[in-house]
Amino acid sequence: MLRASSPVRMTGATEDLERARFGLDRRLPAMSARTILRGSQVIALALIGYAIWSGLRYAPGAVFDGAHALAFLLFASFVILRLFAAAAAMMPTDNAETRWEGPLPVYTILCPLYREAPSVPALVAALLRLDYAGIMAQTPPPLRCGSASNFLH
Repeated sequence: MLRASSPVRMTGATEDLERARFGLDRRLPAMSARTILRGSQVIALALIGYAIWSGLRYAPGAVFDGAHALAFLLFASFVILRLFAAAAAMMPTDNAETRWEGPLPVYTILCPLYREAPSVPALVAALLRLDYAGIMAQTPPPLRCGSASNFLH
């Protein structure tokens, strides 16, 4: 029995696991979330921290005024963004132009199960009843497998 704490013993699975875990970091390190902060970011944060510390030490009133102005500008920009979003939501749209006319994209739903064989029939039945935003009415009915027990192999 394969447990979460036991090593993977399948042929080739170790390489696949390593590629899945570290592949993006090895190919495109700038796109990977594995590195939290880069050297330039650490330097920038240190300089900002030093500037705030120096400002609080020598001119605390100016630092608080600047922080207040920055917070006000940030808050005002979010208010303006929300007003624009609300105005855009109220604008009428022509459904004929926005309707998708081509074939709908295919989606894969992954349902990881571990020691949950008794719940598979109910899960498959629920997935077959799935109708997200009425788009299932536009597609042919899904293939029926006869029984959810076919998925237990």
